[in-house]
Amino acid sequence: MWSAGCSSREEPYTIAMVLLNFGKFSDIKIAATDVNADVIDTAKAGIYSGRTLKAVGPVSLSKYFDLHVNNTYRVKDFVKEKIKFKVHNLLNDKPPETGFDIIFCRSAGI
Repeated sequence: MWSAGCSSREEPYTIAMVLLNFGKFSDIKIAATDVNADVIDTAKAGIYSGRTLKAVGPVSLSKYFDLHVNNTYRVKDFVKEKIKFKVHNLLNDKPPETGFDIIFCRSAGI
C-alpha cells in the first residue's frame, strides 16, 4: 500500500490500525511519502496531541498509543514498523516501490 502525499501524517497510521484490527493483515507494509521532509520527520515520530485523538475510542487509544508527555500520545512500535516513510515528489520521482495493491492519495491535490 502507498499513502502518497501523507501531509496530514495520520493517514498511514490509520490505515495500519484499521487493517491490524482485522487481525489477518499482520504482514502489511505501507509506503508513506510526502514532498516535505519536515512532514516526514514529524510523521516518523508518531506523536499526537490528545486533542488530535479526541475521536479515537479508549480501546483503540490504549491498543495503538502510549501516553507520552504533556497530554500527547505516541504510536506504538508494532504499528510504526508497518510503515516506511520517505521524502518523495509525486511529479518528479519514480514510485518508491512497485506492486502496490492500493494507493491512497487523498492529500496529494491539496
